[in-house]
Amino acid sequence: PFRFALVEHGVYRGGYPRPRNLAFLHQLKFRTLVSLTPDPLPASIPTALSHSPTSNIQCLHIHVPKPKEDQVPLDAVLALKIITSLVLDPGRHPMYIHCLDGQLVTGSLILALRKVQGWSVQSAMAEFQ
Repeated sequence: PFRFALVEHGVYRGGYPRPRNLAFLHQLKFRTLVSLTPDPLPASIPTALSHSPTSNIQCLHIHVPKPKEDQVPLDAVLALKIITSLVLDPGRHPMYIHCLDGQLVTGSLILALRKVQGWSVQSAMAEFQ
């Protein structure tokens, strides 16, 4: 996927999964897929990512409007809820977090994660860019 990257062990980030990305993403055997998008993923994507007929990938849609210019794309309170209830829970790993372009919303969430983890602003911003 566009802007695909490993955030840390068990946590990946990137852009909206397209049909051409599904074979690659399928190999990673995700337990959780977090969509930070205006609309939920089509049902065909979680089905394609399931690694066996009995596996059950948990797809979580968190409504985030399409970012506008000069707008912070993700509310800080929502970001902290996502981090504490999802990202920091190893029982939900491996996890793929995505937004529409894999940069603005997802990047804001990872910046907030790095601050929670005690990273300096400079280090977190360097990773963002």
